[in-house]
Amino acid sequence: MTRQRWTWVVAGVSLAVTTGIFFTCFERRTESEYRGASLEAQSNPYLAWQLLLERMGHEVEIFDGPAELSGALPEVGATIFYPANRVTLGEQRSLRLLDWVEAGGHLWVTTWTLWEDEDRRPDFLLDPLGVRQFMTPEPEETEESKDTEEGEEVEVDGVTAPDPMENAWPGVQWDEVELTFTQQKQPLTVYFDRNFWIEAPEVELLAEIRGQTGAHLVRIAHGLGVVTVVTDDYMMRNDGLGNADHAEVALRLLLRKDLGPQKVWLLPVENWPGFLGLVRQHGRAALVAGAFWLLAWAWRAGRRFGPLISEKPPVSRSLLEHVEAAGHLLARGRRGVLVGSARDALSDELRARRPGWLQMRPDELTQHLASSAALPPAAVTEALLAEDVASSRAAFTQTIATLERIRHTL
Repeated sequence: MTRQRWTWVVAGVSLAVTTGIFFTCFERRTESEYRGASLEAQSNPYLAWQLLLERMGHEVEIFDGPAELSGALPEVGATIFYPANRVTLGEQRSLRLLDWVEAGGHLWVTTWTLWEDEDRRPDFLLDPLGVRQFMTPEPEETEESKDTEEGEEVEVDGVTAPDPMENAWPGVQWDEVELTFTQQKQPLTVYFDRNFWIEAPEVELLAEIRGQTGAHLVRIAHGLGVVTVVTDDYMMRNDGLGNADHAEVALRLLLRKDLGPQKVWLLPVENWPGFLGLVRQHGRAALVAGAFWLLAWAWRAGRRFGPLISEKPPVSRSLLEHVEAAGHLLARGRRGVLVGSARDALSDELRARRPGWLQMRPDELTQHLASSAALPPAAVTEALLAEDVASSRAAFTQTIATLERIRHTL
């Protein structure tokens, strides 16, 4: 073989050996990266439950709120899954749902009120069935717990749930329950919130799931249908369905004897009516009173609205009014006021016509005024500065005449 062929053979063998070593030491794998819940899962906390039901052959329909229950309900044999707080359901819709169950429907609800709560609102669905929810009492304080120092953590008697549930529901103490269904040897595990339990002492139960603290799920016959009541819906939620055996337990609880795939109505979140809807429903009296108040305010304020009234132009007083005012002052013996007004008028004339004269010394100003009015300087000085000019009528008359003559000759 030539040298060139040996080179190609060695290169091919090296490539084959390198490829074999690479695939022997490395293998292809897929890593999952959690990017948070999708927008659809955030708006529907039972999206995983919905998808599971659809893949199992059930027909799932999402309804937005209790208002849709006022129309046509699903056919008998279907299931209405209503885990939301039934604040806006109302008494009439609740009784209509019970009539639908009595005809053969299956209603699955979650408890939300405590029987012993003083501020408890009536539950129009569960009260007629005699279902009551209670809270597990706090453990009594023992001598051992009394001896613990302040700030030291005390272990609570509870069950440690799988990590996903602990992360989703921090601080919740879980009650672990093992179930064994008919024709099944392997027990199934499900978790419930240990702080709540329910009882229905006045009715006969078709099924019951009990934990250490009490019953967490009861199934009651009502007419031809059934009502399933649970203390919590963690096992059907997006963050709880995949833990333990929640998915299989939920599916087995949904199925009814002699019924195959069925129709399921699901209410993810109970939507509250808008502001105007709440006002029309609960605030009609306040709305009417507010309307009357607004009309009264508009009627009262309307009289003050409109274009501004123009101010009257100033009107000069007549000469007779000035003479009359001067006569009143003279009659009251207030000649000094008239003399002061005359002197002020003379000062205004000087400021307007002879502003330079005001910079002169008093004796120089007196000489200029006396020369302008052809008066003796002494008469001008007395008229401008004398304080006893109003003591007599003659002196007052002479002073006024002198001031007026000076003013008119400027």
